[in-house]
Amino acid sequence: MSVKSELKKLLIALEVSPTKNTVKGLLGEVSTALGGQATGKTVAEQIYNIALAKGFPADGDFTITYNVNGGTGSIDAVDVKAGESVELSDGSGVTAPSNKYLSGWAKSASAQNPTVSSPYTPYDDVTLYAVWKYIVFTVSYDANGGTGTIDPVEVNSGSSTTLSDGTGLTAPEGKEFAGWATTADAAEADATSPYSPTADVTLYAVWADSNTEA
Repeated sequence: MSVKSELKKLLIALEVSPTKNTVKGLLGEVSTALGGQATGKTVAEQIYNIALAKGFPADGDFTITYNVNGGTGSIDAVDVKAGESVELSDGSGVTAPSNKYLSGWAKSASAQNPTVSSPYTPYDDVTLYAVWKYIVFTVSYDANGGTGTIDPVEVNSGSSTTLSDGTGLTAPEGKEFAGWATTADAAEADATSPYSPTADVTLYAVWADSNTEA
């Protein structure tokens, strides 16, 4: 049984008797007939729009249920009138997993990125799953009087990175690389490796007098 063949049967039924079911009832029947395949936007939205065009009454509510998917707390389900849209929850009342933030909502618990956007128009009862992503901090390097550049590094919150050893930088005359500091005027390095940022940060090269004798 394919979605295409069942949709064809549905179209035939709509031509014959366009007022026997409500849109919600129709969607439920087709979803059952297709083993749940008619709950995705591609099929369900087509069915919904066709049904309205054929004269099916647009009564009944669709329920949006939120699954916090690893977070803690809960969000109340929302009933939405058929054909109407609703702003999706911003996650208020839910605590994110450690070092993560709410990126959005998806129809699958395993989704890596949000798959629905706000405002959202449901075409069936649906469960939306929270998509959590790591907070990412950027560690930038400043040559601070030396020449050359070092690419910035992105680090997940709660993780660490090995700091650059200064490769790619040329020291000012008579100086040698002595590490990194969180301020440009630091006399000594105060950022140790591995380094765990808690916000976006710029680290400044610390240059010490060279011990090389002329």
